[in-house]
Amino acid sequence: MYVENPDGRAKRSEHELRSLLERKYAYAFATGGAGAIQWIWNTNFYMDNANESHIGALRADGTEKPEADVSYHFGQFIGEIRDLFQDRALEEIVAVFPYSNDFSNRKLAFDATTRLTRVLSYQLNLPFRAVSEYHLEALEQNPARLIILPSAHNFEDAAWVKLIDMVKNTGATLLVTGPIGLNAYWQESDRLTDLLGKGELRNVRREEMLHLGDKAIPVSFGHRRIAEVSKEARGEAGDQVIDIPLGQGRLIWSPLPIELNERTEAVAELYRYAVEAAGCKLDLEWLQGGDLAGVYGRKLRFKDGFLYIFVSEYALDTTIQVKDTDTSKTYQFTLAQERSVLFATDAAGQITSVYRPHEVEIAVSEE
Repeated sequence: MYVENPDGRAKRSEHELRSLLERKYAYAFATGGAGAIQWIWNTNFYMDNANESHIGALRADGTEKPEADVSYHFGQFIGEIRDLFQDRALEEIVAVFPYSNDFSNRKLAFDATTRLTRVLSYQLNLPFRAVSEYHLEALEQNPARLIILPSAHNFEDAAWVKLIDMVKNTGATLLVTGPIGLNAYWQESDRLTDLLGKGELRNVRREEMLHLGDKAIPVSFGHRRIAEVSKEARGEAGDQVIDIPLGQGRLIWSPLPIELNERTEAVAELYRYAVEAAGCKLDLEWLQGGDLAGVYGRKLRFKDGFLYIFVSEYALDTTIQVKDTDTSKTYQFTLAQERSVLFATDAAGQITSVYRPHEVEIAVSEE
């Protein structure tokens, strides 16, 4: 977390470092992690490394930095709600991480999945979980409504067969973007030719147009993307989003690797379409603050209650107002810039604990 200005001085203040650590803790719980661990408590000022010798919750003289309070406050909050963490309901949306691509000599997986994460979690306020290309059996144990394979290009044959069979048998909707006819070694293979026709790889242009129903969505591949990525043509469809039944499920395919384009709204438009097609349910109705790109918020559902987590990467304090679709309770509070707000409720929506209760006030109302 320690970075320097060109003149060697610290770029971030201690309060900014406090807020950064707090956001990391909040994200750890928001994504279903078991918790978070402070990287180092006592500053090791003997280390001959500027990056290492500055970090720690305690300064060299033993006094506490503001970030020490994060561990204290989280410890108190999680201790108060420790009995809540039972039987968490998993997310209905799943992203498949394409390891075949990530292990190849043309790595696109990181860029594609991080764009997916930003659009789903921040722009559309939709939580999701992830699964590995090599461990798709996790979806047999915990099926999903919507499965997204983002701009993978090359993908293992066995994993592809398993994914298609899963969609056919579980009734899930599969959204695939970019070429679908490349195996793990970037070799062309026959996939879904009986449904879509024979595929042909083509180079993308700087400016493309994706057709989604009666909409024409501009798609742009800037910088080096035109030298890195491909699209795939099937039959006479051109760059048209294909939406067809697949057994009990459904396949939505974009021939363009849309996550790797530079227009975020194009990705959001396709995702909205897929989410609606899959029938995914909304846990929260955002009444205020949901349109801010720097605000993250979600609800985790447990057997006996809920945990709400909101994180700001926004430059200003903002009012957040959300309605719980299960309890019809509405919660309103101020989310300070770069800070996090967490609170827990019982199954009826009554608040049982608040993170930093001396600083955060949650107003509750019901229709």
